[in-house]
Amino acid sequence: MLEWVGFVVGVAGLSPTVVILLDRLRDQVPTRRVLDFRRRNGIDILVTTSFTGISTVGPPDGPRARRDLVPAGDLAGVVQICALLTRVYPGRPFVITPSSLAQDDPRRDQVLVGGPVHNRYTAQLVCGTMGDASDDTPIVFDANARFVKMRDRTWGPGLDLRFENDLPQVEYAMVLLTSIRRYGTSQRVVVTTGMTTYGTHAAGHFVAHELTRFLTERRAGRAPAICILVKAALVNGQPYDFTVVHSMPVDQMGGWS
Repeated sequence: MLEWVGFVVGVAGLSPTVVILLDRLRDQVPTRRVLDFRRRNGIDILVTTSFTGISTVGPPDGPRARRDLVPAGDLAGVVQICALLTRVYPGRPFVITPSSLAQDDPRRDQVLVGGPVHNRYTAQLVCGTMGDASDDTPIVFDANARFVKMRDRTWGPGLDLRFENDLPQVEYAMVLLTSIRRYGTSQRVVVTTGMTTYGTHAAGHFVAHELTRFLTERRAGRAPAICILVKAALVNGQPYDFTVVHSMPVDQMGGWS
């Protein structure tokens, strides 16, 4: 009888642990199918460097440190993505590097945070200028002209972000999931960008909290190659009320030059 009591107590003690593990699996498995980061060497997060200069702090006649500045919204997007990776890929290393200093490692999967204007890696996957695009250019995200093109669909130029006190009240963000072919292997890449740095924050938030549900409902399958345009309302620079404006499949893309 005492043995049965011990068994029941043991099972009861395991139940909370089992519930926690099941909750983690329910969170991890669908998101892993979507992101499909498989490189055991880890994940590179290449965040936009908006300005590079020399620090004003230091001896007047001595050398001073280089400063690579990251926009606030891009940094907030990185925080969202890091929280996601920590939750979904526990124990998988990831490295955050400004795009101006990035040491591109083909052994790692990549998350690109920031648009093609300042992030040279994003610029090789997404055209950042209307004038550089042709009819065959599949994706254009021109923050200067406030223009978006996804194959035969266009928005803008002149998309109204409804600025108040120098802050947009509306943002358009883009999320691109694809693979690039390099060195004989396929490398998984996720791009997050917005019309302003606040839109890049919105893109990171969408990846961290909305992307898996959206693609699961669409039955997108494992490792979808897709481009998604999202519209978000902003309050004090914080993104809310996400709406998917359009999405389209994309082909595998070329590697970095």
